[in-house]
Amino acid sequence: MGGWSFQSLKARFVDHALELVEGEGTIRLGEYLMGLERRELARAAGHASPQHLYLRNIFLKDAIPALFDEVRLPFFVGDNWLAHLPLSAVVPPQWRRWVEFFASGSGMRFPFIHADTHQTHAWIAQVVGSKRAWLWPPRYRTQGARLKDNLINVEVDGDTDLSAAMGHASPAVVDFHAGDLLFIPAGWWHTVEAQSLSLTVSGNFVNASNWDDFYAFNVLAARDADDDDVRAVGAAVMAFAPGGVFPR
Repeated sequence: MGGWSFQSLKARFVDHALELVEGEGTIRLGEYLMGLERRELARAAGHASPQHLYLRNIFLKDAIPALFDEVRLPFFVGDNWLAHLPLSAVVPPQWRRWVEFFASGSGMRFPFIHADTHQTHAWIAQVVGSKRAWLWPPRYRTQGARLKDNLINVEVDGDTDLSAAMGHASPAVVDFHAGDLLFIPAGWWHTVEAQSLSLTVSGNFVNASNWDDFYAFNVLAARDADDDDVRAVGAAVMAFAPGGVFPR
């Protein structure tokens, strides 16, 4: 990822079409990045910044395979049970080597405080620019209460006071820059805001340290999740590992 920049990605993928999340439409990557740069120039000049969609949660393997092949996973993701049979056969294909792509401009904030799906651990690698992260520990000590929290997103916007957004704890606030890597344990609430033009990749994984919560969450999701995809993964994992024992 060392060769990635706004200039290089614009040149390589000027007409590359991407589907945005949550039905927000389709963009061409090169045009999107140029729009972000125009927005940044307007902000620097003191003008009202043009509205711009946040390019987020793009699974690189499906959306930009050439970039996916250039990502080197953090060393601590090596023992990722999602990547190995038999679990890899029942989770979504994108989870086996989980890499998502984000591009944003200064002041653009992830729209939710959330704990990552299915009690997976997360990593965030900053490639270009800088971001600020707010992180909160789980609200509850008991597993059942913790897991129900994982079905909740807390909506935020640019005016939300994140220092007081979660009543159970004050956030740890971390600034991270190009070349930095942030680890977020399963169940930890978080959100991020770009401090400059920003390119970021992230991913999730499961190993022995979070398997029990991952499995227990899927039992809960199979029964209670409103999202059909979350519920389907829960049912598949339950069938894969009856009794919660990982069959290695």
